[in-house]
Amino acid sequence: MSYCLRPEKSTIYGFVIVSNEWQIYVVCCSDNSFYTGITKDILRRIGEHNQDDLKAARYTRARRPVQLVYQETVTTRSEAAKREYEIKQMNRKEKEALIEKAPHEQGFFEAKETG
Repeated sequence: MSYCLRPEKSTIYGFVIVSNEWQIYVVCCSDNSFYTGITKDILRRIGEHNQDDLKAARYTRARRPVQLVYQETVTTRSEAAKREYEIKQMNRKEKEALIEKAPHEQGFFEAKETG
């Protein structure tokens, strides 16, 4: 099963949680691989992964476009870094299971056209 949707137009999939807390996120890259990171501003960070050659992770620069498939919120950077590490240690099947349990599987995620 593919967790990356490849729409023809630029689309943000999801109910994006915007807060002042730390976000742990997983994006699906154009080669169907996953990238995990942390940020306080998820929309800015996804934009950087997709468009900014200086601020995007080296991994995602070569695998554009990326699409947000999972996110969770914690209060501190320390918690975020620990959870990021936990997710990065998961194998693909475990990450897919995590994504499947995400709110979008329960109808919270909707496609929204951008631009």
